Amino acid sequence: MKKNTNFIASQLEKRYEIGKKRKQDRLVALYIKPIRQGRNFVINANQLQLMDDLDKYLKAGGNINEFVQKRIESGEIVPPEEPQAEAIVIRPEVQVVSTIPQLEQQLVAIYEATENFTIPGLKEKLEQHRAACKQARKARNRAHNFNDFMSQALKLVFPDKS
Repeated sequence: MKKNTNFIASQLEKRYEIGKKRKQDRLVALYIKPIRQGRNFVINANQLQLMDDLDKYLKAGGNINEFVQKRIESGEIVPPEEPQAEAIVIRPEVQVVSTIPQLEQQLVAIYEATENFTIPGLKEKLEQHRAACKQARKARNRAHNFNDFMSQALKLVFPDKS
């Protein structure tokens, strides 16, 4: 029978007599991301040993940054690679909107924030739809409600999904 070598991350607080924030700070500093196993998040035996070593180092008067730097230099910790700038997609904060004008503004903001990553001609299509909505509101066309706007906007953005 295989012995479980994983340690439940929530038990780290009790093990080191620290709070959740300090536990999280240590995990982040050591580039440890617990993985879900059933209902719990766990770390492996090597990660636990690293956490134990850090705890001893801190109790001896050291600080997290010094510990991490020494372990990086020795090769025991390998920081994850930074993502390439061209791979980053900026996504504006999405908020719940309740009116068509707010949704229109949000669609334009999304387009402008992701202009380099969108479908050619999308801005023109969105602007045409926005103008049609504005014209419908001016004519007090009650049939052109929020759901119709969303349906039309989605058809413009994802024409093959209709």
